Amino acid sequence: MRRNKKVSEKREDVIRKDVEECLIRCEQRCVNSDDDIEECIKSCREKCMERAMKRDMLMDSY
Repeated sequence: MRRNKKVSEKREDVIRKDVEECLIRCEQRCVNSDDDIEECIKSCREKCMERAMKRDMLMDSY
């Protein structure tokens, strides 16, 4: 039982780190683009969270 909790915590850390890296890369693209930066960052956040959820589901299937 304890081991499962540790695994899920590690998984959350991996996913959180992935989201942060995704946001950093995406926000840098926003800064360099001509688009509205607020809208761009908002869509980044949505894309990164969506990607993290998909990744989380993939981990479940292993």
